[in-house]
Amino acid sequence: FDRPFFALELPGHGHSEHRPKSANYHLVDNTLDVLAFVDAICENGEFDIIGHSLGGIVATLIAASVPERVKHLVLLDSLGPLTDDIENVLPQLKKAVKRAAALRHSKLNTYPSKEVAAKARMSGVGKISIEAARTLVERGTREVEGGYVWSSDPRLLEPSLLRFSEAQVAAIMGGIECPVQLVVGE
Repeated sequence: FDRPFFALELPGHGHSEHRPKSANYHLVDNTLDVLAFVDAICENGEFDIIGHSLGGIVATLIAASVPERVKHLVLLDSLGPLTDDIENVLPQLKKAVKRAAALRHSKLNTYPSKEVAAKARMSGVGKISIEAARTLVERGTREVEGGYVWSSDPRLLEPSLLRFSEAQVAAIMGGIECPVQLVVGE
């Protein structure tokens, strides 16, 4: 690259600070966070953006919301926000509100060893190999009395309060004006 390259860790992920208990984790919030960072470091206002998984979803929203600034968009294993049918909006909201209330009274899972944490991660969101799980455990856990806990905010695993509809995502993606490269791994 002939320009600086920055890899951002979104709030609540890995070692970054968690959002306050009164705040939620919504895609739009991440979009604004990334744009605030870009505004702070980008001299001419234009930039390229690469995003993996959730980062790709956020990158898609950014490319659509400020198309005059995004020159290239690269998506890794990601193609826009998850969608839901209109009849599922209210049940999704109810489920998310119920889970958020339950989470306020729950405790973090403590794993007695990093190996046990890695095996638990293998059966979590997105099936991965033991080698990949061990790598994630090295970066994504912290030691506590009795073992290890994930350092990311557990609220990240809770259901979204709201999801976009297919028509909304199509409209958003229709606003992307730059070249897009999608890379999907096996």
